[in-house]
Amino acid sequence: MIYQGSLERGPARDSDGFPKWIEWKGVQYQTPDHDILHGFAFDGIAEAVDGTRIEPDGITCEGCPSWLLALGLI
Repeated sequence: MIYQGSLERGPARDSDGFPKWIEWKGVQYQTPDHDILHGFAFDGIAEAVDGTRIEPDGITCEGCPSWLLALGLI
């Protein structure tokens, strides 16, 4: 996948191995916990890193990936 803009991952959390935060276009966003990510995968509606509601495998018109894509889960 090609994302428009920078996508940087912070240090991994101890409990689940996901990064504590992801930086998108100079803004850091705290990674959702495991239960929220699980819901994104099964509900059919997820959030992009910037908070936009999209499909679990989607990218916003700004080029921002869903959390599931950004974390490499799908």
